[in-house]
Amino acid sequence: MGIIILCFMYYNIGAYGRHNREHLPDQAIFNCLQIAGILYVLTDTIGALVIGAKFQNAVTLNYFVNTLHFIISPLPSFFWFLYCDCKVYNGKGLQKRLKIYTIPIIINTIFVSLTPYTGWTFSIDSANMYHRGAYMWVTWFIAYGFILGSYLLLIVNTANKPRLQLKGFNIFYYLFQIPPVVMGAMQIVFYGTLLTSLGIVISVFIVYINIQNRRLTDIAIERLEHKLMQSQIATMLSQIQPHFLYNSLTAIKKLCTADPKAAEEAVVEFSNYLRGNMDSLTEKGLIPFERERAHIEAYLNLEKAVYGNKINVIYDIEASYFMIPSLTVQPIVENAVKHGICQRLGGGTITVSVKETKTEYLITVTDDGVGFDAANANLHIGIANVRSRLAAMCGGTLNIESKQGVGTTAAIRIPREGAYNK
Repeated sequence: MGIIILCFMYYNIGAYGRHNREHLPDQAIFNCLQIAGILYVLTDTIGALVIGAKFQNAVTLNYFVNTLHFIISPLPSFFWFLYCDCKVYNGKGLQKRLKIYTIPIIINTIFVSLTPYTGWTFSIDSANMYHRGAYMWVTWFIAYGFILGSYLLLIVNTANKPRLQLKGFNIFYYLFQIPPVVMGAMQIVFYGTLLTSLGIVISVFIVYINIQNRRLTDIAIERLEHKLMQSQIATMLSQIQPHFLYNSLTAIKKLCTADPKAAEEAVVEFSNYLRGNMDSLTEKGLIPFERERAHIEAYLNLEKAVYGNKINVIYDIEASYFMIPSLTVQPIVENAVKHGICQRLGGGTITVSVKETKTEYLITVTDDGVGFDAANANLHIGIANVRSRLAAMCGGTLNIESKQGVGTTAAIRIPREGAYNK
């Protein structure tokens, strides 16, 4: 049963690695650990079955299987030691250290290979019965030495060390060694039991569970990144609408004759606006609020060039040194312009406010336009995308309150721990 379980895990993890090349360095070591575990359990099982057998060449087979078994015995702990080394040092310099790490394995291989002639590790009598040798402890000493070494590796202080702290799923680094150590000690005391093989199966299963968790995490992250990218593209495209570009360019054309200086400034704002939208496609993380504010100002200046005094803007910024997802406030401001004050005869005023509390940053966009049914806010440009990106990237929320004939207030709340203060 243990062999079947180990083979299943080996196949499953191998299939995962073939489609996830970035995990191959440490996964290659874990695959070797799995193979060593399979061979250990297999030789241990065959050795137990042939003891006392009377068929021809049974004694020879017994010697061969047990010799192979004791050569393999330190390998599971050896490969686990390498696995920990790879995690602690991120695989750097492993090739050089490997020359030193393999010395005990070479010594054990030579020592055990001579056992059929010396009886150092074990012996088989004429009745084909197995007996421990006087120096069997050498193999156990090497195996337990690598186990102890893995614990010493885990306390090494490196840049990658936070991944190995005793918390969460990373506790598996410390649990792996316990089953084979405890059950191996019991096997030494209770002669004739095969508990170590069971301990190895349990330990490999512990690592397998961790890798499966990593697999699910990777898949979830990939899906989230894809969703966020699609959201950013949709938001960006929703901003660059033909009528907005046409109106902006038409206003700039008129200014070229009426006020060349103002036309020059409008061209700069138009360029900044387009650049802000395009940059959002390459932004995978958060951006400083000041960049979002510059994008907002570029957009509003273009709209003022089109609508003139019909649009009034008030900025009440008390905090600006924090991070937000790109294109989160600007779509809200655009909604306030398009669906708020521009629908009102005589226009109106937009107020952009930023407040800071002990727990969060509060960004509000208020307009005194015509208002709308807040229950249908998702129908407006970019609102759904803004909500999803705020929640996914910084734990933020967006709440919209509106009253027809009075105006609309959109409030973005970003927790301080999600805003990554500069």
